[in-house]
Amino acid sequence: MSRTTGKRAANRERVRDDLAAAALNLFDRQGFADTTVDEIAEAGGVSRRTLFRHFPTKADVIFADHPERIMRLDEYLLAASPDTSPLDVVIGSAKATIPSFVDPADFFLTRHRLLKDTLELRLREQAYGLQYTGVLARFLRRRLRETGIVVADVNALSDMIAAAVVTVVNRAQRTWSASAGHADAMETTTIGLSMLRQAFDPLVNPRSDAVSNPTVIVMNAEGNVPPDVVKRLNSIFDPT
Repeated sequence: MSRTTGKRAANRERVRDDLAAAALNLFDRQGFADTTVDEIAEAGGVSRRTLFRHFPTKADVIFADHPERIMRLDEYLLAASPDTSPLDVVIGSAKATIPSFVDPADFFLTRHRLLKDTLELRLREQAYGLQYTGVLARFLRRRLRETGIVVADVNALSDMIAAAVVTVVNRAQRTWSASAGHADAMETTTIGLSMLRQAFDPLVNPRSDAVSNPTVIVMNAEGNVPPDVVKRLNSIFDPT
């Protein structure tokens, strides 16, 4: 990336952040429905036209962080080592994102409060949630097929894991915001991801007990187990 391109990207991010902060403040003071696009643009120091170059709708303005997060998530997954379990990769991505979802605390606490009271904002948040889920699911489908996993439906498994990961992150954020920022969002996330791992790891990383706990059945034609065979097998599998 050239220096000029880098400056443009930084300036674009600054404008988006300024507009998001301005919109959040106006929504909080006046209500979402009673705040106009012109008021947001004026408070953010840009024209109405510039605002719409950055955001397709009024509701999108306070979610300025999501497009960048989705892009970074895609990059994180693409950079993952092929030797790492796909389940470990998506769990790692969830843990990595939590700190930035609670800082700055005032911004995110206000946003969560507005989400509770405004249907249109909740719908936009849900739409972004589907984008996160889609990025995770596409990664899982590709990587699970590469591992040669044997399940009834790889696509269904990928979708379930992706949706579960997003649910864990969302629940951690809601728990944190409901506590006015006092709950440990990382701890909540870790607990949720641990349960998720317990549920899906046997499918993603199947381990056969055939070697560590062999079961051998030997019978003669009459259906009896010859005593000498039992003695010999016992000496092999349980030499003590």
